[in-house]
Amino acid sequence: MPTPKKRRLGSRYAVLGMLSMGLKTGYAMKKHVEGNLGHFWSESYGQIYPVLRQLVADGLATCKEERRPGKPRRNLYTLTRAGWKELRAWLALRHGRGIREAELAWCGETLEHLRRIAAERGE
Repeated sequence: MPTPKKRRLGSRYAVLGMLSMGLKTGYAMKKHVEGNLGHFWSESYGQIYPVLRQLVADGLATCKEERRPGKPRRNLYTLTRAGWKELRAWLALRHGRGIREAELAWCGETLEHLRRIAAERGE
């Protein structure tokens, strides 16, 4: 079982990866994980939202509040240049057995696909 620190790190890169795919809210991320990886991996709102706040604090993501008529406001998150750089650096690492497969295939996407996205964006 991963230690809490390792779990947070896995969640950090999973959230960076989901942001790279255009998922902009914690709600959308949780639903995506449930729909694509729920049979072997889960992320709770209690894991996702603290990671999103930390990514913003670290300058790896931005947060913009969106107000919608007749609906609750929501926060939209996007990667910054520094966020793309950190994601690309992490993807370039050779991951050993200490990283679970789900942490590499976060959202039903392959590691190579995410590397291509990051390289194409060049951010």
